[in-house]
Amino acid sequence: MGQPTPTSIVMLDRLVFPPGTGLQLENDGTDLDIKAEDDGSLVLLPASEDTAAAGFARRRSVNRKLLLQATETDILNWPAGQTVEFFSVRNAVVVRPVDGRHHAGFTNPAIGADGLPIPPNWLMQAFTSNTNTEGALNTGRRTAELVTEFSRTYGPELREGMSVLDFGCGIGRVARFFPQVSGADVIGCDLHEAAIEWCQAHMPHGTYLQGTPAPPLDLADNSVDLLLAVSVLTHLDENLEDKWLADWKRVLKPGGLAVVTYHGVGLIEANIPKESPVRDWIEQEWEKRGGIAFLDNKAWEGVFPDIYQTTYHSEDHLRRVWGAHFEILDLLPSGNFTNTQDVAILRA
Repeated sequence: MGQPTPTSIVMLDRLVFPPGTGLQLENDGTDLDIKAEDDGSLVLLPASEDTAAAGFARRRSVNRKLLLQATETDILNWPAGQTVEFFSVRNAVVVRPVDGRHHAGFTNPAIGADGLPIPPNWLMQAFTSNTNTEGALNTGRRTAELVTEFSRTYGPELREGMSVLDFGCGIGRVARFFPQVSGADVIGCDLHEAAIEWCQAHMPHGTYLQGTPAPPLDLADNSVDLLLAVSVLTHLDENLEDKWLADWKRVLKPGGLAVVTYHGVGLIEANIPKESPVRDWIEQEWEKRGGIAFLDNKAWEGVFPDIYQTTYHSEDHLRRVWGAHFEILDLLPSGNFTNTQDVAILRA
């Protein structure tokens, strides 16, 4: 049986190219000739003078992304968050909309070298903005290793018989490795229904729970040894943030650790240019809202509910608000984890 066709999600009119499309794309830019068809498909060809007369338009992809213009979007009529698949037809690549939950990558996934199923590109992209599943899974393993190292440093150390709650587990790219890395049992929870459905169907280890926008979790008090929340409070406003912090404290055992990433000063210094107006906006919002800035940018429209946007936290906010629920053991700036976010180590 062959590999499933590569897939991606169209977000904000940006077509993201997964590996395996057959197109030779350079990160610094590649010219393509494209044509939207009335059947809702998009035809892509390497740039050539021969295609201009056939109704193709010249577009340039950058960093494996292609911005679709109104000329294409009006014909394609793809809704926000549309899943698409890529397949080759002679010398062209055709992109067409699909129901991701009925695609072969979802229903009959390929198996990796470690014997575990490989998530479809589009579901991986929903949580990492990256369609490269191999790279994302490698990062997932390293994340599980780092969290296990944190447990050794700050205690108690993860071991067999203990439990990890991966809150916002997505497609399980980190959760799948906890039993291998630490011996601990894993519980995954996420809002994304398709991701949880895929994990429940295909992941041989762990328990996966359908999440809800607001608490409580369907878990008993004092039942979890360690909680991991990667890129969760980076997307919620202060009202939901406070409710989830309280519920995390409820389910953690006394003395249990919470490893929580956030957009803090470290991320801002490392990733937002000093001359960017975004920095000024964050500072102004911090001043108005007590150290939190919530950017409603619709970047995940069609993928996650509207509550899911982009949030920045000041250290003062963390110490005042997060510190009301947890003991803050450490705040690690960007560069100390597998993504660019800052990391808070908390104790219940």
